[in-house]
Amino acid sequence: MFTDDDCLPASSFLPAYRAAMLEAKAQGLEGRTESCGEKLAADFECPDNRTGGFLWSCNFAILRPLFLELGGFDPLLTGAAMEDVEFNWRLEDRREPVQFVPEALVHHPWRRRKGWPFPRVKARSVAYCVKKHPARATSFPWRRMAGIWPGCSPTICPEKFGPGAAGEFFECWPWNFSPPFWPGNISVIEAREIE
Repeated sequence: MFTDDDCLPASSFLPAYRAAMLEAKAQGLEGRTESCGEKLAADFECPDNRTGGFLWSCNFAILRPLFLELGGFDPLLTGAAMEDVEFNWRLEDRREPVQFVPEALVHHPWRRRKGWPFPRVKARSVAYCVKKHPARATSFPWRRMAGIWPGCSPTICPEKFGPGAAGEFFECWPWNFSPPFWPGNISVIEAREIE
């Protein structure tokens, strides 16, 4: 069972996972994550998963033998970025069902964004994941995001766009430039990435 150290499990969290495991419909279970507290500033963020389909590491459970058989979280992913998504892709590739258990609820507090160095960590993680799973490259809206940045578009850097070119693409991104490109504009790119 996985949750974040800042999450607050509801009283139904453990009993819901236990009941779902005993039903044995799936070896992987995903719980519901909702925000708690107040969003105090525009640069606060909080994962929110009320319908399933994400398998975020802040709230899921899996039988240990399956987790180990799949190799656990990839140790080559540095920082807290994409380890859960990449693990979920391996589950999907094996056609292992994941059951959504809405009663397994955790409340996740709002927190400040991780700061300007984090997008670079995430970019490297995304690039690594796309290289490892090239068929998943379409999961990321490269061309849509590229169009919002001057000096980084398919017409200016055509060799940097397309499946398998994620690492080079991210080298164009504005967090490699100096202000005034960050931090405000990074929120725009994160918002578009989620669409």
